[in-house]
Amino acid sequence: MKALIGAICLSVIGLFQSKKNYTTNTKKYFWIALFEVVLPFILIAQGQKYVSSSIASMLIAMVPVFTLVFFVLLFKKKASKFEIVSILLGFLGIVILSWPTQGIMNVSGNILGNVLLILAAISFALSLLLMGKLEDGSPVVHMRNVLWIASIVLIPFALLFEKPLQRTLIIHKYFLLLF
Repeated sequence: MKALIGAICLSVIGLFQSKKNYTTNTKKYFWIALFEVVLPFILIAQGQKYVSSSIASMLIAMVPVFTLVFFVLLFKKKASKFEIVSILLGFLGIVILSWPTQGIMNVSGNILGNVLLILAAISFALSLLLMGKLEDGSPVVHMRNVLWIASIVLIPFALLFEKPLQRTLIIHKYFLLLF
């Protein structure tokens, strides 16, 4: 629902912007929606079940490190010494933060949560690289398109897994019991 509300709000804001037509490949928007909204939404929600919010936020903060790594690897950019040291320190930080601290009983959950959150950070990094490939245009329009696509993908999953209609019926039953 958050993606849908964001898409609606950006659509309204987009009405007041210039009416230039920018042609952008819908495939780019789909991949950005997948990596920027859909996958992180799922991965972060699941990962935070196993780790504390502070660890989750630190792992998600690794997005710049992963972005730099992918930029160097995918675009054959030569990394400076400073960038290499930054990448190594970033990964060292991930290892230190990801190290299980709750004893042997919680190691698998801790590791699973960390892996899911690191995958979310990687997903964000990939989306940033893809956003750099968008043609000129309004960032509002670009994000509007991304959020509409993400909404189309996420709403069926929400209906399937969260069963909002069933919750509404339960709320109505409790409301009727009050009167």
